[in-house]
Amino acid sequence: MHPSVLYRHSKGLLKQQGGQRALSLETENYIIEYINVCAEWGYPMDSLDLRYIIKMYLDQLGLPINDLKITSRGLILSRAAVSPETITSFFEELEKSLVDVPVTNIINYDETNLADDPGRRKILTKRGTKYPERIMNHSKSNVSIMMAGTAAGDLLPPYVVYKALNLYDTWVSRGPRETEYFR
Repeated sequence: MHPSVLYRHSKGLLKQQGGQRALSLETENYIIEYINVCAEWGYPMDSLDLRYIIKMYLDQLGLPINDLKITSRGLILSRAAVSPETITSFFEELEKSLVDVPVTNIINYDETNLADDPGRRKILTKRGTKYPERIMNHSKSNVSIMMAGTAAGDLLPPYVVYKALNLYDTWVSRGPRETEYFR
């Protein structure tokens, strides 16, 4: 046996196998208790929610944890690997092509799709719970929202499209002024 193994055993400096705890046992039990409360109330959390809670807690304490993997979804590595030269070249070409274009004719827009599909996901709940409940609306509807603005600083009215057979009055009331609604 190596002398360092004997030393660790004699001094009681042994760590548990596997990943080491980032939180104390009391803190872990406290978080587990409130995850179970949320599940009982119909709002169970998933593993990503748990990681966000722990990350916020550790950030408040000022403890950095590098092993906590919270990754953004939808990021394509080929898009993230664009070189600075490519970006510089793009803006040089853009500058040439926009020489005689009025700033009111340069428009930037973004479309966001909001889906109301609960789908199936794994949740955290108390052991032995047969039928966990999630309180939510399951209409499986989609809403597309387009926002646009000009280079002159003007914000164009939002454009909202509902994927539905009917466009109800309650959907179009009390929204931003001059918003266009369609189905």
